[in-house]
Amino acid sequence: LGAEVTNGSTQAFSDHEAGIGRQLDILRRYHTPESWTALNSEELTYVNAGRKLFVSFKPNSQWSTAVGVANGGSATVDSQMTSLAKSVAGIKPRKIMLCVWHEPENDVGSAGTTNQYVAMWQNVRGIFDANGATNVIWAWMIQNYAPFHYLLPGLWPGNAYVDWVGWDGYQGSASQDYVAAQVTAYNFLRDNSDRSEERRVGKECRSR
Repeated sequence: LGAEVTNGSTQAFSDHEAGIGRQLDILRRYHTPESWTALNSEELTYVNAGRKLFVSFKPNSQWSTAVGVANGGSATVDSQMTSLAKSVAGIKPRKIMLCVWHEPENDVGSAGTTNQYVAMWQNVRGIFDANGATNVIWAWMIQNYAPFHYLLPGLWPGNAYVDWVGWDGYQGSASQDYVAAQVTAYNFLRDNSDRSEERRVGKECRSR
């Protein structure tokens, strides 16, 4: 069982756990564009206590700036990702789950093209690997929203770049069948996946 709570503070997580009467298995946090260049004190507290931490972050508000200097990206962004990678490498042998820009379908166009998203993901992964941050479980988190399904093949980072696949299934109304919605989302991914697919470019659930 995992959850994200408002502001992601240790007290907020503790309050939530007290409310549900059990400890969470996974603590999920989010970082806005360019706001995360190192694990902060709360995240280090979670990791050092043996808690499983899952963080979604955005290297920059535009995918094109995070595709790597060699591909026309920003040297500043690469430097920030290098700092973050070294910070994450510093907690080994403990691991952390990371997602580079969750739910990208909704941001195609405003944040960039599908090719730029993939190049961003691969660049970040390359920087982490080069700086010894091999203790990352890479999670591709999508909306899995039917009208956006056509975008998914172009957004897939590649089999070698992703460890876990998940989706944020939004409940449109109280009358919507939650289980049926999850089964439909799962079946779509199962029926539209190719184990041999390799994508290279250039060099949990919530309710409303």
